[in-house]
Amino acid sequence: RSFPLCPDATSRCQVMLVTCLYLASYTLLLCGFLGLLRFLDALRKRGVLMPPDRSRRTMRGVRVPLYEQEDPHVEHVFVHYMVFSAEGPWGQGTLDSKHLVVFIHGLGGLADQITWGADGGLAQRLVNSGYTVLALDLLGHGHSDSPDVEVGPDEFLAQIVSLLQRLDVSEPFHMIGFSMGCLLASMYAAKFPSLVKGLVLDSPFSCHLPLHTVQPVAVLYGSLIQAFFGGGNCHSRALYNTVLHLDGRRWEPALVSLNNSALPVSVMACSPMLSNAWSVHRAVRRSHLFVVPFGIGASWARGSSEIQRSVRDQILSLLGKSEEHSHTE
Repeated sequence: RSFPLCPDATSRCQVMLVTCLYLASYTLLLCGFLGLLRFLDALRKRGVLMPPDRSRRTMRGVRVPLYEQEDPHVEHVFVHYMVFSAEGPWGQGTLDSKHLVVFIHGLGGLADQITWGADGGLAQRLVNSGYTVLALDLLGHGHSDSPDVEVGPDEFLAQIVSLLQRLDVSEPFHMIGFSMGCLLASMYAAKFPSLVKGLVLDSPFSCHLPLHTVQPVAVLYGSLIQAFFGGGNCHSRALYNTVLHLDGRRWEPALVSLNNSALPVSVMACSPMLSNAWSVHRAVRRSHLFVVPFGIGASWARGSSEIQRSVRDQILSLLGKSEEHSHTE
């Protein structure tokens, strides 16, 4: 004898069915995405997606220790960097440490991310205002080495420290970080406060939420960017190792140090995604929060030309305030 299902049982069955359909569609989408990555990677290996003249012989870079220690047996890695200035070829200009801005990209990003957008991007706007811009490819990104070891914030920080030392940057400079680069810039400023005039943190990544919720998305996003645009050595393995070693708790000591210092800190975020920026803003009480209405990440390069100009002007204004603060000390 059969009995009709009660409403609660029916609801549970419907929920289970919807959940199964959702998981199945997500799996199919993921498989299709991975298939697309394989296809793009195959095209890249055949040279279809490779831009011309990307040999390291045409690049600027130095070899630095993988870890922050003076051990001759420590593995050295190649770090690619670009300099944008009023003198010299674009991307290979003359380094002027007196008016320097150091840009640190995010997970899956590239050094030339600062040139994206209309009219030469933020880099051109900064150069037109008298600044020199130094941008580097983090390990596992762009044209920097992708070492076959676990890489995380500590290794990235050691890379930044070693590069600036090799380039003889000894005068205070500005730092702009984007996404994961915000954490690295904050860690550097906390460790070397006398070398940093001010921080601009654009779209800081999750500070307190468990990062395992965004790991698959971040890895696939970075892999797609690199596979599509080609020309680098940003491997899925390197990205995966990086994401696994990102920990929101790494923010805490850096933010505590920044809060106890007089260093000017500015936080930028888009209006739909303010939670992470608010976390940083609350932790550093003297920081300034700038919201881009209806914007998206890297707003200096995306969205309408009006939004791009507004964001670039705001960044210049923040750098100017940091200059004034450093002169009054």
